[in-house]
Amino acid sequence: MPDVTMELDTAQASAYLRSVYSDQLPFALSSAINKSATGGQAVQREHQREIFDVRRPMFVDRAVKISKFARKADDVPEARMRIEPPGGRKRADVIDKFETESLKRPRFSDALWVPTDNVTVDGIVMKGWRPRQLKFQKWGHGPKARVLRGRRKTFMIRYNRAAPEGLSRNGMLSGLIFERDGPDLTLLYTRHATVPIKPELHFQDNIRRHVLDNWDANFLAAFDRAARTVK
Repeated sequence: MPDVTMELDTAQASAYLRSVYSDQLPFALSSAINKSATGGQAVQREHQREIFDVRRPMFVDRAVKISKFARKADDVPEARMRIEPPGGRKRADVIDKFETESLKRPRFSDALWVPTDNVTVDGIVMKGWRPRQLKFQKWGHGPKARVLRGRRKTFMIRYNRAAPEGLSRNGMLSGLIFERDGPDLTLLYTRHATVPIKPELHFQDNIRRHVLDNWDANFLAAFDRAARTVK
């Protein structure tokens, strides 16, 4: 009667599996995490270019920073990403205020001067035309407002409270800066205690969505590559 005997060297198979688990699995995990992080970084950079009028693309792109990449030697491999523009965390407010805040508030004064299109080119205030560069000095005052005169034929009206009815917008407007050219006036700035912000950065949502949508594919590709390199 024909007889067939089959034998399997389980020691070799066990060694292969132990090698995959002890060395290649952590490598696959860290690789997949890093691939997900760099993919999320690219998605967020593209999103920021869509929601902002980008004049300095390098500044906006570098603000999405991966501060730590996962390593296979880590007990818990992880990657960390944050908003940190060139210049460090002290400048992060330039961008990350669009994540959760609904109002922009002054950081170093009691109000915000908001430029109009008359004093900007492509969204950037013209050189030498920022309020502090106009060097305003006291000129006159009344019961409701003070008037200050500045360089470049400009003058500032500072209201003691909110601007008079008809000028005030939701009671927020508290000052104006004009350029005077003979009888003609050009509005340059409006002064506000706060300015509304539309929270459209969506940093956490964009990264979370990208990771969830791409994790399976990233891990399977990383594990396949790791398994094929087992010695």
